[in-house]
Amino acid sequence: RSQDLQLRSNRDGPLMVPTIRSCYPTRDHCLKQCERRPSIYYLFPDSKYQTRIDVGKCVGECNESDNNCVPIKRTTVSVRGANGPVVMEMILECQCRFPECYKEDYFESYWEYKRCDNSTIQLEKIINVGRCV
Repeated sequence: RSQDLQLRSNRDGPLMVPTIRSCYPTRDHCLKQCERRPSIYYLFPDSKYQTRIDVGKCVGECNESDNNCVPIKRTTVSVRGANGPVVMEMILECQCRFPECYKEDYFESYWEYKRCDNSTIQLEKIINVGRCV
């Protein structure tokens, strides 16, 4: 997949949000089998809500040339943050499957804070960050 970074701001300052531009099948040729590997995210760094979460990723090589290593079982987890909960999707299990890789819409919300006439206005921004499925 190819990604872009969108610059957003919140009350803690600038925030870089990764967004998916396009999707394509990938392989990790160092592995001989399809498996779930850790993929660690740190949410709300340097705050009292700092959380480390393993969302997982599928990597490996499949025996049949038409198959890809893809997630087959997912779950979601809610993580408490300063502006309310954030829902993260986690990969639980991976398997070799026929490739059907495409981008689908996936929306996340972010809070932006703007100063206006000696007061702060809180605005919710919803961004289509996309995801490959």
